[in-house]
Amino acid sequence: MTKMCKSSIYLGVVLLVLLTVVRTETNLSACEQKEKHQALLDLAKESINKAKDLHPTCENDNKNVSTNSSECGEKEKVSAYLEIAKNLIEEAKNKYPTCDVTNNVTEVVADVRHKRPVDCSEVLENGQKKSGVYKIWPRNRVMDGRSVQVYCDMDTDGGGWTVIQRRTEAPNQTDFYRDWKSYKHGFGNIREEFWIGNDIIFALTNQGQYSLRFDMKNVSRESRYAIYSRFWIEDEESGYTMHIGDYDGTA
Repeated sequence: MTKMCKSSIYLGVVLLVLLTVVRTETNLSACEQKEKHQALLDLAKESINKAKDLHPTCENDNKNVSTNSSECGEKEKVSAYLEIAKNLIEEAKNKYPTCDVTNNVTEVVADVRHKRPVDCSEVLENGQKKSGVYKIWPRNRVMDGRSVQVYCDMDTDGGGWTVIQRRTEAPNQTDFYRDWKSYKHGFGNIREEFWIGNDIIFALTNQGQYSLRFDMKNVSRESRYAIYSRFWIEDEESGYTMHIGDYDGTA
């Protein structure tokens, strides 16, 4: 992420790799099920075609046999039923949704999220590739369907990162010595220095699997980073207890 800070930590949460992997695997599983259903429909249609080919017709029946009329009628009925079944299967195939692997997440999840991104990874999936402020709709009881404006970093490590804190060397620095209520709801200028708010972080990190990334610069302006494979926090009743996974990085 574009985190320019001097001798102070700069915190951001990445909503990218792990969340995207989970959704891709889910989509592939759904895709495989569709392909199996299509294959079964093809098999049923092929079986009916073979049954029709093997089923005797009235053309070679002995016209002098008194019972031929009734037997021929039964044969024609069976043939008609086979044709109806074949047409119904073909109609089902035409109406059955196809599996387009190239669309991966978007087609499968679009109806569920109503095209509203729940984090910056989905903002990126929707085609927005420029870092900046975007509106998201986290799926969590704390948000109750409300939207929130967040800063999305689309430049660092593939993009799709939701920045939850920024501290810089700006002339008018934001005071981070705040009370519980301030950290609960968030404070600062989202385009400059800010803390996004514990409630929003809780909402974000409890709707899927997320990783955490820190980007820092020291007084010599040397860049360092740290990535934790898992990250989530508990709710206010639990004191916003933080959980992190394995570490990787240079910090």
